[in-house]
Amino acid sequence: MIEGKQLRLIVAAALVLLVVAVGIALTFWVTPLATIQQWKGGGFSRTYNESASIGEIYVSDPYGSISIGAWNGTYVKVICQGYAFPGSFAAFPEVGEKSGALDVVVPAQQFTLTYVMNVEVELPNDAESPVGITASSTDGNVYVMWSNAPEIYATTVDGNVYVNTTYTQQLVARTTNGDVHLYLDGSESAAVDSVNGGIFAAVRDPGAGAYSFRTTNGDVTVMLPENASARISVYSSNGAYGVSGLQYTQSLQSSSGIYVVVGTGAASITAATVNGNAFVERG
Repeated sequence: MIEGKQLRLIVAAALVLLVVAVGIALTFWVTPLATIQQWKGGGFSRTYNESASIGEIYVSDPYGSISIGAWNGTYVKVICQGYAFPGSFAAFPEVGEKSGALDVVVPAQQFTLTYVMNVEVELPNDAESPVGITASSTDGNVYVMWSNAPEIYATTVDGNVYVNTTYTQQLVARTTNGDVHLYLDGSESAAVDSVNGGIFAAVRDPGAGAYSFRTTNGDVTVMLPENASARISVYSSNGAYGVSGLQYTQSLQSSSGIYVVVGTGAASITAATVNGNAFVERG
């Protein structure tokens, strides 16, 4: 039988534990609540207004899709929309601007059963200064539709990548389980990769750039203008391959690929797959 003194000690210890638990809960709960604009049944959204003097955008979101594009406003707009399991402790996106760079980071979640966060960044249509873009997801699609970017890095693991831009010095578009769709004027260097997915690329003016389009399980299709000048290598280990609609002066063919020179061969273009078809066509 518990004596009165022992009972008081047990109650006191329980109160101490309760206070500690409440403190921990407030640490993870009160701060996020202060940043919520809407909270309905576990859903939340918030809009951040940042200045237009941005030279670089960096978005890291492991839990949803990322979209970067243009709008008719005069400032950079960041919209975060998502869902957390009701009653869970969600760490919300961190948005900050420093030295001309805007960072949007969705932190790792430790206290949620279900968590989805989609991030949208909208840049002013009339922005004169170039803006470099890095968008990295793990479980979501990545969309980049911006015409004034010296560098674009768009990557995900489980999702598709879509890029529509003009001319860029450096382009990386990469996914593990998904497709890549690319529309651009040209690039000094472009690396487009998938493992389990297809690649479609339309390059309007390849110039003298170096382009690599590679997947393991999927088709690769690259569209070039009629007046393109390029050294083109097309490979498929277990599928069809070829170059069509382009006039080439030199060609070498093997059991798994073909190499041709179109025009003066200014650009270097490689389209390769293991299990799928690979074609470079006029379009």
